[in-house]
Amino acid sequence: MPGRHAFWPVLGTVRAARTGRNPGESLYRLLQLAVRRTLGTRTLDELLVEKVDIEPASAESIRKEMAAVGVEVGEIREILNQTVAAEKRAQANLIRRQETAATRSILNTARLMEESPILIRLKELETLEKLLTR
Repeated sequence: MPGRHAFWPVLGTVRAARTGRNPGESLYRLLQLAVRRTLGTRTLDELLVEKVDIEPASAESIRKEMAAVGVEVGEIREILNQTVAAEKRAQANLIRRQETAATRSILNTARLMEESPILIRLKELETLEKLLTR
């Protein structure tokens, strides 16, 4: 579950630790299953018209299962919103890292070309070759 961070109170820390399971991963898995069950019963038109929420029975099942490991689950919609926001932040961070890496690569290439006129000529020939093969 890298990049996904939602917060909820852990009421039974000893119980949560004894289960040997990661409460975050368990909650995420349960939410995924509940969302799939809920969405699987509706058409696309219904989803677009209604603000679909998880079925009450599924939400109660999630609360009971997480309570068994000492985690209190509040409003399911809020947890889903936090998860979606965390995923978007993780995606934005990934894009930012990729852009930074690309900028560094361009900068390093520019430095090398500044130091070596032969490298500039090789790059010119490479570009010319690409243009001629089109």
